[in-house]
Amino acid sequence: MIKSSSEKPPARLLLRDAGPCSMIVRPDLVRVGFSARVEEPDSGKAVALFEAAFTALTRELGAALPGSVVVMRGLEWQADGKSKTRIGGGDGVPHATGHLEVPLADSMGYWPRARVLATLNILTHAAVTHGHARKPALEVAFGSPLLMVRDPEAHRAALIQRWLERVRQLADLAEASHVCGSLQLRECSAPGPVTQHSISLEETELRLSLDGPLTADLA
Repeated sequence: MIKSSSEKPPARLLLRDAGPCSMIVRPDLVRVGFSARVEEPDSGKAVALFEAAFTALTRELGAALPGSVVVMRGLEWQADGKSKTRIGGGDGVPHATGHLEVPLADSMGYWPRARVLATLNILTHAAVTHGHARKPALEVAFGSPLLMVRDPEAHRAALIQRWLERVRQLADLAEASHVCGSLQLRECSAPGPVTQHSISLEETELRLSLDGPLTADLA
């Protein structure tokens, strides 16, 4: 049957469940970033100095906090405030970057976690002092400790499930109000990465941005 062009399409209801879905988990890792520089014109010697200093820090960190590691990341020669990346070395002052990682057991409460931070504070201050005592001096700067989740993407399925439950609840409430008969999820934007936001020593919020409109025909 051909519908008349004068027929109006049915009124349509559109509801949108916007905003990230989130959950609170316990951080399982402490990360402390660092950068180091040494006034050594010989590139090979500079690398050897970095290696000796951070090998010693790795040993001390592992003895005080078992399971901890020192992760080396970048190496640059900086001159006149401009960074010049080199593979085999180059002109300028060599800078090395990286971070410390300390695992946290899920069973650890506030005070055991606080003691981990206190130990890190002692070790990093000692590393700065030892660096200054070297010849030539090694200048090391450490950032603030970050309590985080090592693998936030492992919680993606749980976050999506939470979002679907929220959408289902929204649909049920809309139908129970007799505003419409059936509410359907028509589309959903592709979710981005799982992000994390520190709350306390024992809590980290994980977020996943999801968005999808719910549509229904109105009688």
